[in-house]
Amino acid sequence: TQGWNGLCGTLELTIFSASDIGLKTSEVGQARNALAKFAGSGRHGLAAQQKFASRTGQPSPQIIVQVPSQASPHMPECRKTPDLPVRTANPIWNCTWYFTVEYSAEDTAPGNICMEVWDKAGTDEYIGEFVVPFPVKPGQYQYQPVVQSNPARLTDRHRVGTGVVSLQLRWKSGNSQDYEEAPDLLQVEPHMSSSVCGRLGITCIRGMSLRRADVLSSDPYCVVHVATSPKHSSTWTTPTKMATLDPLWEDVHEFQVNWPKLEMTEPAHVKLELWDYDHMSADEFLGEASFPLPIEHGDHLLDLELKPNRSKGSCHAQGRIHVRLYFHDQFRRAVETDPDLTAYEQAFCKYFGTRVVDEQLARAVAPSLVYFHLSFGRLLKGQLRRAWHRATCGLIDPGPSFPKGFRVRGYCALTSYLWSSLALCSMLL
Repeated sequence: TQGWNGLCGTLELTIFSASDIGLKTSEVGQARNALAKFAGSGRHGLAAQQKFASRTGQPSPQIIVQVPSQASPHMPECRKTPDLPVRTANPIWNCTWYFTVEYSAEDTAPGNICMEVWDKAGTDEYIGEFVVPFPVKPGQYQYQPVVQSNPARLTDRHRVGTGVVSLQLRWKSGNSQDYEEAPDLLQVEPHMSSSVCGRLGITCIRGMSLRRADVLSSDPYCVVHVATSPKHSSTWTTPTKMATLDPLWEDVHEFQVNWPKLEMTEPAHVKLELWDYDHMSADEFLGEASFPLPIEHGDHLLDLELKPNRSKGSCHAQGRIHVRLYFHDQFRRAVETDPDLTAYEQAFCKYFGTRVVDEQLARAVAPSLVYFHLSFGRLLKGQLRRAWHRATCGLIDPGPSFPKGFRVRGYCALTSYLWSSLALCSMLL
C-alpha cells in the first residue's frame, strides 16, 4: 500500500449485543407476535416466554472473533463471547478484548476482522458471519453489520442468516496520544441504528407516606423489574429500611438494555414494586408503579404514585416514590470539546459529563463552583458591596428585599453607631 510504514499499537474490541440472531424469516414474525402477547404479564409471562423460546428453537448465539494482530505466517488471534445463561435471539454480551498489533514496513497491511456466529444450543451449528475493516487511524469506530450466510458452511441450506451485531473498535497507535483524546469516527449514526442498546441507570431515591403494614409502621423495600430485551427481564432489589413510612434508599443500579426497534411496537415498561418485609410471615405488598422504558439519551426525575394490584395484595395502596433514571445510548456521538476551554475546564466537563451527579454530590461541589464561574472582578465587587451594605446598615443599598420597618431600624442603628464613634473620639482626644 502507498505510504505504508507498518503498524504498531493496541486494538480494543467490544461486542455490545445483537438482534434477531439465528431466527428464520417466519420465526422473526412469530417472535414479535409473542412479544406483544406476553408483554406486561409479569412473572407468569416471563415463564411463558421461556417456554416459547425452547419450543420455537431460540438459539444460544456465540461469536468467534479472528483478529490478524500479526502478519503471516502468524495465525489470527481468536476470542469467543461468553456462554449465555438462557436462549435468546437478542443477546447482550458487553465483553471487551485487547490485542497488541505489530506490523513492520515489509509486511502487508492487515486484512479485515472476521467474526463468525454459532449456535451453542445442543450441537454447534453455524449461523453466519460478517467482517469489519481493520482500523489504521487512532480513534473510535462503531458498526452494526448484518450477519451474512455462507451456503457452503450451512447444514440447513434453506436457513438464511439473520440478525444485526453491535460492536465497537478503538485503535491506539504506539506513537500517538491516547485514543480517548482522538475524535470519534462513528460508522453508524444514532438515528440509523437498528436497536435501542445502552445502559439504563435507575436510582430509587425515597418513598413517601407509605401504608402501615405493621402496627405502627412498615419495613419497606423496592423491587425493580426492567424488560432489558424481548423475552427477558432483569430484577434488582433495594435494601430494606426498617420501621419507617418514608424510606430513603438513594441506591442506584445499572441495566444493560437491548431492544430491536422493529420489536418496539409497544413500549416496554419498568415496574417498581414496594413490599413490606416480615420476619415470621410472607412479605406484604404495599403498591406498585410503572413507566415506559426510556429510549432517548438523557436523564429524568420521576414522582410516581403507588397503585394497588389485586393479584399481589388485597389491601389498598398509598404513597409515592421518587425515582431518578438515565439512559446512555451506546451509539451517541461524543460531545465535541470547546477549544476555548482551559485544560482544567475540559477535565471538569469530561468528568461530570460521563458520571451521574446525585443531590449529595451536587451540594458538595456547588460552593466551589461559584469561584469556577465568577471572575475575580465580580467577586471583588460583590465583597465590597456587602461591606458597604453592612457599614451603612442597609440604608443606602438595602438589597433586593427587606422586611417592613427595616429603614427605621437601620436609621436608629446608624445613628447610634455615629454617636458612639463621636463619644469614643472625644474620650481619646
